[in-house]
Amino acid sequence: MCGGQVEWVTCSHVGHLYRGPRRRSMHPRGGNLHQSHINHLRVAEIWMDDYKKYYLRRHPNHIQLDMGDTSEYKALRQRLNCSSFKWFLDNVAYEMAEKYPLPPANLVWGEMRNDQHHDICADTLGNGFGGTIGASGCHGQGGNQLFRLNVEGEWSSDEHCFVSNGDFVGTQHCVQMGRWIPKGEWKYDNQTRQMRSTKVSKCLVTDGKRLSLEPCQNNNQAQQWKWKEIYVV
Repeated sequence: MCGGQVEWVTCSHVGHLYRGPRRRSMHPRGGNLHQSHINHLRVAEIWMDDYKKYYLRRHPNHIQLDMGDTSEYKALRQRLNCSSFKWFLDNVAYEMAEKYPLPPANLVWGEMRNDQHHDICADTLGNGFGGTIGASGCHGQGGNQLFRLNVEGEWSSDEHCFVSNGDFVGTQHCVQMGRWIPKGEWKYDNQTRQMRSTKVSKCLVTDGKRLSLEPCQNNNQAQQWKWKEIYVV
């Protein structure tokens, strides 16, 4: 974007360098636990132009992070007469649009709390790809209990996408066959507060211990879910 170049080395790894002294901890002593998120947000703010909104669609809980003053780096970008991020996508990372289409807007996102079991939330339980998701006590910290549902029916958490698997909800990597197709089978009804699979015509339900899919019943509070946005600060 600014006339330089970065060499892309096959099978290379990316490290994150934190400011300040540190020992065994991943973060510097006294540092912000969300420093890597702050740095990502700063990159989006300084370099991604209007595409910043797509980063925030994947990470809506980062929007309230204090990223500090970015004016110095914005001025540097202007002084160097750097190209736009769209130029970068069109001329350098031109394969990205096919492999990673721009994410649709989120319909709802945050914590999913059950109406009947008031202290129970949907939870990935840290299960890997190929497993199932479940339910556990709501902790209000996001993490494994932070979900998003976009307007195209993709229900996801980070890079885990959720699909109906019999009477349960399975998890798979959002990238399939080298592409991320941000569409899915899920619909959330704001009136009945039900999470419905259009694939199997069943609704998400919990007995207070696990998640499953059952025939939809509009008056069943165990099938009713309230979304609450959870921000990291």
